[in-house]
Amino acid sequence: ARGLDIPHVEHVIHYQVPRTSETYVHRSGRTARANNEGLTLMLIESAEQRQYLRLMKTLNREKELPRFPIVSELMDAVKQRVNLARDIDTMQLEYKRATSKVSWVQKAAEEMDLLLDE
Repeated sequence: ARGLDIPHVEHVIHYQVPRTSETYVHRSGRTARANNEGLTLMLIESAEQRQYLRLMKTLNREKELPRFPIVSELMDAVKQRVNLARDIDTMQLEYKRATSKVSWVQKAAEEMDLLLDE
């Protein structure tokens, strides 16, 4: 969503620990436009703990972010949604890679005045 200013965003959910502090700040900042307040929630699985701690260190935080209260009865539904979000993210990445490769081949062919077979 780079370059987009989406108004009235009150919540940002990080389904994965952001890879960089810049990404975390950029995404989380969408909740605080025009002096508004919002909520940023980061879902962290145990395999991401090291990456999360590295993010906190990069942000110069002495303490971890506050923990969000979890209703254990909702965890199955939450896990399903997180898995769905992860699947969507994977499909989007695969699509982006596939289309960028096709675009690159088409552009190269045009520059060399070549015709491509379908």
